[in-house]
Parts: sequence; C-alpha cells; structure tokens
Amino acid sequence: SNNLLNASTVNIAGGYAYVVSKNRNTCTPGPYPNCSPPAGNDDGTGDSLTILDIHTNPAVPAIVGTIQSSTELFGAYGVAVSGHYAFVAAQGLLGGQPDLPDTSTGSFVVIDVSTPASPTIVAHIDNSALRAPFTDALAHADSVSISGHYAYVTAQGSDSFTVIDISNPTSPTIAASISDSVNLANAADVVAQNGYAYVADQTSNLAHSNFTVVDVSNPVAPKIV
Repeated sequence: SNNLLNASTVNIAGGYAYVVSKNRNTCTPGPYPNCSPPAGNDDGTGDSLTILDIHTNPAVPAIVGTIQSSTELFGAYGVAVSGHYAFVAAQGLLGGQPDLPDTSTGSFVVIDVSTPASPTIVAHIDNSALRAPFTDALAHADSVSISGHYAYVTAQGSDSFTVIDISNPTSPTIAASISDSVNLANAADVVAQNGYAYVADQTSNLAHSNFTVVDVSNPVAPKIV
C-alpha cells in the first residue's frame, strides 16, 4: 500500500497494529532534497494511519483500514491508541523540503478507530493556528503518549513538551506547554506513566543530549525534574 511508504511508528491495541507513515519527502520532478521548480512536497504517499489485523493470523498480517490526509496527517510520525481513538503527532514540513502544496508545520490529530475498517478523523489541532502562550507548541510534532485524560506530545521544532486535554476526544485542547532549548532540545519521543513523562531527544549536540523526566502529576503545570 502506498499509505505504508515511509512508515514511522507502530502501536498495538486490541489485536490490531496501528501504523503511521510520514510523507517520504520526495518531490516532483526530482528526488528530495534535489528539487528544482516546479517542485512539490506531496507525491501521494504516506501521510496516513493504517490499521492491520495481527491477531487472526499473525503470520499473515492484513490491512483492514486506512486513512490518508495530506493536510491533517502531513508527516504523520507518532501514534498512541486509547479506547476507540488513535492519537497522531504529525511533523509537517521539514527543513529544505518544498513548502507547497502541503503547508502544515505540525499537528495533533484524533482518529476514531471504533470501526477499524473505516477510521475517521474527528479532531485536529494545527500548529499554525496556535497563538500565545502556545505558539509553535506542535512545531514538528514527533511523538505522543496517553495517560489518563491527557495526551503528552513532543515537538522537535520548538524544543517543546505539550500537554493536551483529551477528556473529550472530539474536542482536544492544549492544557500546558513548556519549551526548553537545553533539557528538551530536539525532543523526539515520550512515554508517560504514573505522574511522570520520560522524554528522549534527538539532538546531535552532546552538551544538550538528554533523557529528561517531566513531573506531570499536575498536568496543567508540568515541570522538569
């Protein structure tokens, strides 16, 4: 399936594998990053969530449903599943990539997967729409972890850790966000559990290369410990 090209992350729930795929960063007419006008950033692949049945016959995993969106899921990179919903962090544009036709700089997407054969996007927060105090809180969003009624998202482009209230999954709202160019530099992955979130970064700067623990016992006031 073209939707599985450049697959990035997988999460398992209820006998299904949920795989997100980012755009493979090729451009028309030349291969990324050697683009020459007219060039675009969307060749119709990736930017998707694909659901595979891995329970019926693990030796023969089968695609049962998929959803592709070059806007909401542009650069889909992280996924977590809780209840009837999949929560996706999407990177958006990459440095050096042509900036058209897809223009998202990052996003958080909620997908209803109660019917695996027909996943449906039910909510979307786009980074470009965010304003102070949460400006760029989802810039180049990389990963998401769910704990309780909150989603915890890392955003590499702004060295950020963002808390999103998902008590109503169809209407998520940002509850808090912290940016730290030292302790969260290029924050790339997160797991939340028992009042703490654990963040791994992707920086190549040894002085700022960290494993960081964030106290989220009060989700609206996270603090690095």
